Amino acid sequence: MFPDQQHGLRRSYFKDFVLGASVVERRITLTDIDRPGEALEVDIIAADETSLTLAVPNTSVQFRLFRHSRNAPYQGSLGGRSFCFAPYAVESKKTVRK
Repeated sequence: MFPDQQHGLRRSYFKDFVLGASVVERRITLTDIDRPGEALEVDIIAADETSLTLAVPNTSVQFRLFRHSRNAPYQGSLGGRSFCFAPYAVESKKTVRK
């Protein structure tokens, strides 16, 4: 069984990395909930159904975002700033470009 089937996620949302305990490499942009014009670019270290473990590039800072259901965005905070990431929104944008 492939890791994406194991966790119930479709690979289309996370095309460039394997879910679970594996180390992954992919850069995403998080939306700052309170400051829409100030996004944060991060590297995904690991992902599963309910959490993303992220690293800020060129630093030793790591943090996690969580979500309560499959259709909800991942949310969390770092240094007093609140961030969210909606993998479904990213997939929709890719579809529009095609």
